[in-house]
Amino acid sequence: MKLNVNTIGLTTGIVAGIASIVCAVLFWIAPAFTLNLFGSLTHGIDLSKIATTTLSFGRFLLGFIVSVILGYLVGALFAFVYNKVAK
Repeated sequence: MKLNVNTIGLTTGIVAGIASIVCAVLFWIAPAFTLNLFGSLTHGIDLSKIATTTLSFGRFLLGFIVSVILGYLVGALFAFVYNKVAK
């Protein structure tokens, strides 16, 4: 079965965008908790030393756009490689 490269790319781009929104909302509601949570995902790196204390809408929007684009590219690459390997 061949995967549609564009469909998989769009799907992963949308999922990455949703994850970006959830992350931003968590940061706006509880910045310390969010930094601790993501610090644990990075094996204990103290992200509070490098994090900003506020998240502007412009910075959120840029992160959202980059997340969607990278998500699309990763998904499209995955589908492309899968189709080559599955032959």
